[in-house]
Amino acid sequence: MTTRNFYTNLPSVSNFIDLANLDYYKQVPDDWYVLITDITGSTQKIEAGQYREVNMLGASSIMAVLNAVQPIEIPFIFGGDGASLIVPPSCLDEAREALLGVRAVAAQAFDIDLRVGAVPVVKIRHLYALKVAKLKLAPCYYQASFIGGGITYASDLVKQDSMYRLDLDSDSKNANLTGLECRWQEVPSPRGETVSLIVNAIDDREETAGEIYQDILEAIRRIYGEPDDYHPISEMDLHLSFNPRKLAAEVKMRSPTNRWSRLRYWAQIFVENL
Repeated sequence: MTTRNFYTNLPSVSNFIDLANLDYYKQVPDDWYVLITDITGSTQKIEAGQYREVNMLGASSIMAVLNAVQPIEIPFIFGGDGASLIVPPSCLDEAREALLGVRAVAAQAFDIDLRVGAVPVVKIRHLYALKVAKLKLAPCYYQASFIGGGITYASDLVKQDSMYRLDLDSDSKNANLTGLECRWQEVPSPRGETVSLIVNAIDDREETAGEIYQDILEAIRRIYGEPDDYHPISEMDLHLSFNPRKLAAEVKMRSPTNRWSRLRYWAQIFVENL
């Protein structure tokens, strides 16, 4: 029996706090693959002012794979300097080529090494669980949430063991980055500060960890209110940028080599923003 539509058929939840309820999580099929991308030396790149390029490459990893496997729905998470995606075996070749295409662009456009790897879920399941839930954020957009430690383990394998890495070859194709855009000005905090909280429950029992996360989410709700009250972005605060420096990362990703294609893309951005 095919597992191709596992994530498509996974029931979704509508409330963020429900992600702390382990009943909504389902084990990823053993025949799927975890795809990992991350930038070598990303901390130094960000300190050198290349945070837009670093973020753009993480987003590009996701966009390239989504375009390659459509219309199949797959779970993914954005990691800032990379991404984690899970694909069925029938989509592995297309996803692999897409990520190698992004890796090639990263080297050509930014002189950045984007590490790319693939780990079979069955390899992870020997030591860690890999379960996923699906949060509905908008009518056409779902955000995946993972528990069990499997994603972290897969990321460690790709970083530490070359056998799980994917390398460029002469047949590598350009990635399809249709839909990739980064044109907004910085968004000011509506309340004067932005808090980023990272919590990792150290109890190995899933039930206890779920209770810890639920308590934390309840505390956030008591302090800040409902998600719509503390969401850092609103439509009123979004303003398109015409600053060439802020638009340069998108231009280089979408037209990385040819000077004239870059000029055409610059013109396209300015017209669309207007």
